[in-house]
Amino acid sequence: MSRSALVKSLAVAWVVLLLGAANAACAGQATGGPVGVSPSSPPGLSITGSSASHDAGTFVHAASTITFEATTETPVRTTFTLSVNGKTFTASKDTEKATSRWSGGGAVLREDDGAALGAFSDALSAAWSQPATIPPHRDLALRMAALLAQAPLGVAIGDQVAPGPQK
Repeated sequence: MSRSALVKSLAVAWVVLLLGAANAACAGQATGGPVGVSPSSPPGLSITGSSASHDAGTFVHAASTITFEATTETPVRTTFTLSVNGKTFTASKDTEKATSRWSGGGAVLREDDGAALGAFSDALSAAWSQPATIPPHRDLALRMAALLAQAPLGVAIGDQVAPGPQK
């Protein structure tokens, strides 16, 4: 598969992942304290800050460390930042404008990064799978973690913009 085709495939997957559940995520936005945190966090996962609109933490897998922060900035805008072994990835989703953006700043994932991201994606899913609806910032975190866990190793990940369906 050519690099261009790979990037296009990832873009399509991202649109499906991020915008497909936008309405459900917004409908479940919480107004109280921490939501959906599993009573016993999966091994390696440490949630260092949690509220109805923000989560931050770390995840350790083998010799790899991941730090992350997810925020619901407004009812229609969420952001996510993740660093794995010094490589930083960012994402934002705006449901009003129906756009998603993400970037790896040209970072190239190695095998240890991929293994850590796969385990991180599983850990977040286990920790946050309890509620029937997931706050928008957690939805974005779960989707970005899953996307990065499936990203090809050895390929630079640059800036991506995925427009959603037009209303």
